[in-house]
Amino acid sequence: MTDISNSIAENERKTSLMELMAGIASSINDASDAHVAFQDTVTKLCQFLGWQIGNVFRIDPGKGALIPTRAAFLSDPMKFADFRRRTNESSFRKGIGLPGYVWHLGEPLWIEEIDADTPFEKPKVSGRADVISAFAFPVFIRDEVVAVIEMYSEKRSVP
Repeated sequence: MTDISNSIAENERKTSLMELMAGIASSINDASDAHVAFQDTVTKLCQFLGWQIGNVFRIDPGKGALIPTRAAFLSDPMKFADFRRRTNESSFRKGIGLPGYVWHLGEPLWIEEIDADTPFEKPKVSGRADVISAFAFPVFIRDEVVAVIEMYSEKRSVP
């Protein structure tokens, strides 16, 4: 009976993931501009995963750095206002911070538990909350990274 239950749960998870991907693809196709596409994507991802914070960074070729965009998700805007303010004031060179590290790698990075051993500084959230897990992935046009989407959770989360 356990095998059947596991199989049903796995099929439900796969169906949910396919629905998420279809919803994101539809949002991107219907978007009037990149901001709308990124906003819908980060919102859908954070809501699906149950994560509290999502940010989108784009590469500014003039600065040679990732800079924050207006596209973001905050499950509780008041609680995470300081985090968002700090994000808006930041930029990341290749290899620096979570977005810069993912830009450098050119591949996704999931961190179950952010600690001193991670290749970037752990973000602090105004003393009222603290993030534990992180996930970020690059966005490509052809073979070039053009943006990075990062997400944070207050709970330990495994891939």
